[in-house]
Amino acid sequence: MKKLFIKNRKDQNISVIIENENWNWWLVFVIHGLWDDKNSLHIIEYAKPFLDNDFVVVRFDTTNTFWESDWNFENATLTNYYEDLEDVIIWSSSQNFYKEKFILIWHSLWAICSALYSQINNSKVLSLIMVSSPINFDLSKTTYSIEELKNWQETWVLIEDWGNFKVKLKWNYMEDKKKYDLLKNTENFIMPILMIAWENDNTTPYKHQKMLFDKIQSRKEIYVIKNWPHTFWEKIHLDEIKMLLSKWIASLE
Repeated sequence: MKKLFIKNRKDQNISVIIENENWNWWLVFVIHGLWDDKNSLHIIEYAKPFLDNDFVVVRFDTTNTFWESDWNFENATLTNYYEDLEDVIIWSSSQNFYKEKFILIWHSLWAICSALYSQINNSKVLSLIMVSSPINFDLSKTTYSIEELKNWQETWVLIEDWGNFKVKLKWNYMEDKKKYDLLKNTENFIMPILMIAWENDNTTPYKHQKMLFDKIQSRKEIYVIKNWPHTFWEKIHLDEIKMLLSKWIASLE
């Protein structure tokens, strides 16, 4: 495993980990959600089936998330995350391990980023794997109460209590999300797509993801994992996802 820092288009540092670098048969980018990082337990577990199948695995911390990349979390936006994805792929394209077509697997906010990238760059993507993906602004808005949205918009900052500390996220995060809608241009999804949803997920509900699934015309599968919300840590659920990923990888060979 190798860890290094690269620069994005804004001259910010992005922390990148590369595993199985000497292999060049397969390549996968495995990326975290809004509240996570490249070393979150479920992100590491996502990577394991790919490592077991001799993939080069690239994980990285986006900017404006926590941990090792340059960040100010309250400034996080979907655009910021998407641009970092583009910049990491562009950087990777100059490295010896790079190979097209590659796989994208992402959780939550990063799932919508990977889907948007796949719509625009579908010739580069072997397969798209989306775990708990937001779909668009209008659907995301329904997951908050009227009072939450009103307070967030009026004060321009959402504050969540994480026990040991509080995190802030500007209303600009929601304003920025208005620019993106996965229900549009679904004809550009030409690669096999695996979607994974959670039965008790109130952040990115299954019914929202099913709307996208129904519009996709390429080869597709969707699985609902029972008895867990948007964020998950239990071994039984991590093992279930690894089993699904292993089966999906085998189906692509």
